[in-house]
Amino acid sequence: MRTDSYELSIIISIIGLIISFVSAYTTIRIYMRSRTNLKIITPIKNKNWFVLIKPDRPNETNPDKAWNVPYRALVDVTIQNLSSSNAGVTEARLNDITINPYFKLGEYYKVTLKTNIINEKGITMLTNGNTQALAFDFDNRSFVPPFNLGPFEVKRGVFVFALTEEQKEQLLCNKENRLILKVNGKSLSKELSIPNYYETKIPESEQYKPEYPIEAPKFKPDNFQD
Repeated sequence: MRTDSYELSIIISIIGLIISFVSAYTTIRIYMRSRTNLKIITPIKNKNWFVLIKPDRPNETNPDKAWNVPYRALVDVTIQNLSSSNAGVTEARLNDITINPYFKLGEYYKVTLKTNIINEKGITMLTNGNTQALAFDFDNRSFVPPFNLGPFEVKRGVFVFALTEEQKEQLLCNKENRLILKVNGKSLSKELSIPNYYETKIPESEQYKPEYPIEAPKFKPDNFQD
């Protein structure tokens, strides 16, 4: 009789251990699924997912409140929330350059790579040559913190940074650049390469006239359009 009681107590203990193990496993699994866990994915087939540009001057139909800061860094990424909880992105930085949510930047940029405008000895002339331009159009797809991602949500968008001449030189000289996001109070970092660089060929003297930029035939290498 004592033997039966002893065996029963062992069985009960084993069942208790199994229940404790399952409970602990479930608790850990819930915690792991609910903790902040974001993944930054860069496009494989898009060589221009990270570019630095000096674009044509924005016009009235495409306003840019920081137009006096001449350069733009465009980072095209997909953000995946691997958590069962909401993820709040409150800040985005490219190295030490932070996106200012109070300055609306453009949703469309054009970089004229070949122009029929020439300037010789202070005289501006138009030629019969062809023009070429790169277009970066990401209407309604720009990431401007603060923004949220729902549980297991995936979003693709473009971070747009305004850069000065000095910041542009630093970005091109750095062998390693970083995109840093602040998510739920924690920092998430993604290593970036040296960006491709494109600069407008429209003369500075012509950038501020209302009739420019001239609509030019566009070619599409790999821009931000799907």
